Amino acid sequence: MITAWDKLPLTLGVKEVAEITGYGQARIRELCRAKRIPCIRLGRAFRIPRDSLRRWLEMEAEKGIEK
Repeated sequence: MITAWDKLPLTLGVKEVAEITGYGQARIRELCRAKRIPCIRLGRAFRIPRDSLRRWLEMEAEKGIEK
């Protein structure tokens, strides 16, 4: 469980993002490949910037509210 965003590392792995969002790791990778979630590709690995993830989650929440 996340208690404070500031305590998270600056970049997160797929597993960490999956735990935060409740999505599966495969879904997070799919979103990264489709460039639907902000990420950095390092070789075969994806890293998701903490602050970008937070903004993305807020934008996704707003989209859900507007529907």
